[in-house]
Amino acid sequence: MRHLRLPSSIISKRLISRVVISAFVVIVVSSMVTGLITWTNEKQALERRFREIQESYLGAIRAALWVNDREHLRLILMGISRLPGIAYARVYSEDEMKDGTDSRETDHDLKMVIPIWHRYNNQNYKIGELCLGGNPNYIFKMVVKDALAIALSQCVMILIICIVILIIINRSVIRRLLTVTDYTSTLSTDSLDNPLILDHKTKHPDELTTLAETINRMREALHGAFKQQKTLEDRLKKHTENLETAVAERTASLHEKNEQLTSEMEERKRIEEERENLIRELKDALSEVKKLSGLLPICANCKKIRDDKGYWNHVESYIKAHSEAEFSHGICPECAKKLYPELSLYEDQE
Repeated sequence: MRHLRLPSSIISKRLISRVVISAFVVIVVSSMVTGLITWTNEKQALERRFREIQESYLGAIRAALWVNDREHLRLILMGISRLPGIAYARVYSEDEMKDGTDSRETDHDLKMVIPIWHRYNNQNYKIGELCLGGNPNYIFKMVVKDALAIALSQCVMILIICIVILIIINRSVIRRLLTVTDYTSTLSTDSLDNPLILDHKTKHPDELTTLAETINRMREALHGAFKQQKTLEDRLKKHTENLETAVAERTASLHEKNEQLTSEMEERKRIEEERENLIRELKDALSEVKKLSGLLPICANCKKIRDDKGYWNHVESYIKAHSEAEFSHGICPECAKKLYPELSLYEDQE
């Protein structure tokens, strides 16, 4: 029942309030104008009634006044005062009221004085005056009656017009606006394929039709943009997956090479350590033994060795100078037999 949501429509509320205010102003103004027109018309009708009284009753009043028949005169004046809009009817003669129905006074514009003439012997004699007064309450009631009638008729007419206008606006504007509102409130990336279709179809496009076309163009543009974005995202995702695979393969290769390099470094480190150990051992060996190399010139007789400077040194002096060897003196068995035969130093060993 979406088309019956008029009470919750802000446009309808504003329209109703403005129409009611405008109608109230129109009714007040038209009632005042109607009152003024009715007042003027009633005054004119009262003047016509005064003329009719003058034509219908003045002869009887003249005869009753001429013969001084007060009873007849009173009856005539009472009949006149009962006419619609007549407040009183009085007869004056020589500034003295002969008879009358009421002693009230009315406004000057609601009063009429008619002279009474009597013709005798071809001469006119003024024998009195007929004073007629209009009833302001009657005129006021007629004004109020006409004003209320106009106000009520205008209220009914304006009410009918408002209902018709609201129905038309509801069908041609509010329902279509609600359709646009419902469509835009539920619009998402998944519903961009569905176009906006207004229920109300017109031969000539209006502002709401233009709005719907604009929304559809915007929807198509967004749909194309989202499709392009989706394609780019898929390509980016695929590229990212390929990149991750390449990075994983490269990482595995680097890890393998790193392990190989680590193994080679450890092997090289082990070789370096062995080399350092060998060098250290060689240094230790060199520190203990100094090898003699090359040809040594030695005397065939005394066994002295000549050094680089040309000096002849004893064998033990040369070796001690060119190595770290130390000598301790002893005697071999042969020399002991030759030099000390009497001591028999090595006989026990033999």
